[in-house]
Amino acid sequence: MKNKTFLQYLQDNHIIIDALCNGQKQCGKCQIKILNRDVDFIEQEKSLLTQKQMNEKVHLACCHQYHSNDQIVVMNQEMKIIDDIEENLTSVYQGIGVIIDIGTTTIVMKWIERSTGQCIDSVSFINPQVSYGGDVITRIHYQNQNKTTLLHDVLITSIEEQLLEKAKEVNQIIICGNPTMIHFFLNADVTPLGMAPFEVPKKDMQRINSQNIFQHYPYNCEIITFPHISAFVGGDIVSGIYAYDIDKIYHKVLMVDLGTNGEIVVGNKEGIIVTSTAAGPAFEGVGMSCGGGSISGAIENVRLGPIKIKTIHQQKPTCICGSGYISLLKEMVEKRIISPIGKLINEEEFYITDHLFINQNDISNFQLAKAAIQTGISILLESDEIDTIYIAGGFGSHINIDDLKVIQVIPQSIKYAYSIGNSAIKGCYKLLMSQDFQRIHNIINKSKSINLADNKDFEDMLVESLYFYD
Repeated sequence: MKNKTFLQYLQDNHIIIDALCNGQKQCGKCQIKILNRDVDFIEQEKSLLTQKQMNEKVHLACCHQYHSNDQIVVMNQEMKIIDDIEENLTSVYQGIGVIIDIGTTTIVMKWIERSTGQCIDSVSFINPQVSYGGDVITRIHYQNQNKTTLLHDVLITSIEEQLLEKAKEVNQIIICGNPTMIHFFLNADVTPLGMAPFEVPKKDMQRINSQNIFQHYPYNCEIITFPHISAFVGGDIVSGIYAYDIDKIYHKVLMVDLGTNGEIVVGNKEGIIVTSTAAGPAFEGVGMSCGGGSISGAIENVRLGPIKIKTIHQQKPTCICGSGYISLLKEMVEKRIISPIGKLINEEEFYITDHLFINQNDISNFQLAKAAIQTGISILLESDEIDTIYIAGGFGSHINIDDLKVIQVIPQSIKYAYSIGNSAIKGCYKLLMSQDFQRIHNIINKSKSINLADNKDFEDMLVESLYFYD
C-alpha cells in the first residue's frame, strides 16, 4: 500500500467510488471520511469541497495517501464502511485456529488458516441453552435452583461436536461472549452475575488448555477468552470495539449490538462508555410467533401496499427474522396499521403470507426490546452530538438502517449508519491473526460501564420509548 492514495487503494480492491477525473483532483467526486485520524485539507480540496463538507471532515480520496489499517467511509450511495477487517489478514503464525462467538441465542464458529487468514470452514447454530431460558438471568436462576452443571454441559457438548465433526487439528481457539455465556463455558460460578452488586468472578482474559474443557477432542490446544468490562458488558463487545478500532479513532461513534442483551457503546480514543439493556431475543426473531434466525428462507424485508417480501437467498419463506420484523413494523407504522403505542387497529393478526403473520403479542415483545435500546442510547448520549452509528447483530447486512429510524430505535439525527454484522467474530479473527493482547488490555482500561437503572429518569424514559410514533 506504500505511496498509494485512498483512491488507488479503493480501485485496487474493486470498491466502487465516483472518480470522474480518475484522480486528477479536478472533479471533487471521490469523497471519503477518514475515521481513525485527522488529515489536513490541501488546496485542491478546498476549491472542490463546500465549507459544510470540510466542517464534516469530508476529504477527497485522490488527495491523501492510504496508511495500513486506515478505516474510511466512502461517501457514495451505498455508504459502506471500508476497512481491512473483511480482507484476509496474514500472520507469522502457522496451523489452524478456531474463533467462536458464544451468543445467548446463536453460536458462531469459524476455522481459520492462520498463515493466510483464509476461513476454511464455518458453522452457526442455536445455543442449546435456549431450552432453559431466553435470557441470561433466567438461565442463571435455572442453574442456581437446580444445582446442576447442565448449562455448561450442553454448551460444551455442542461446541465439541462441531470440533469433532470438522476433524481438524487446531492450535488455538479464541472465544468471546457476554460474561454469563463465558462463565457457563468455563464452568465458573454465575451467581454473582445475576444479583447485586453484579460482580464478575472471571473478569480477565482466561488462558486454558483444551483438555481441561473438552472430554473427547483429541488435539491439545490453547483456549483464550476475551476479558469483560462489567457483569453486563462482556468480551463480545470488547471484541467489537477492537474490530472497528473505536479505541483508536478521533471522533466519537455509537455502536449498538442488537441482540438478546442490547449492548451500547459510545466512545473514541479518549475514552469509552458502555452499558447493557435487557432487550430480549426479539431482534433475533426468537419468541415471536413466526420468528426465526437469519437463515435461508427467512423474510428479511417487507413492504406493504401491495405486500412485497424478500427472503434470504431468495428461498421459499419459512419464518421472519429480526430485520424482517423491523421492516414490517416500519411499514405498519407508516401505514398506521398500528397505533402509536403499538396496538393493532383493525385486526388481531396481520398476515404477510398465507401462513406467516405478526400478532399483538409479537408487537409487544418487539416494543419492549426497541424501548430498552432507545432508552439506553438516550442515556449514554446525553448531550453528545454523534453522527455515526454502527449496528451490530446477527442479521448482518440484511437490516435497513432507515427502518430503525422510523420505529425510533436509533435517533433520527444520525447521519451515517452502518450495519456491521457480527462484530464480535470479526474481533476474534483480528486477535487470532495479530495476537495483540496488550491492545485488548488497553481497551478494558479506558472503558467505563454505567448502570442505566442508576439514572433517575430511567423508568420515565423507558415508558416514553415504548411509542412507535407521536
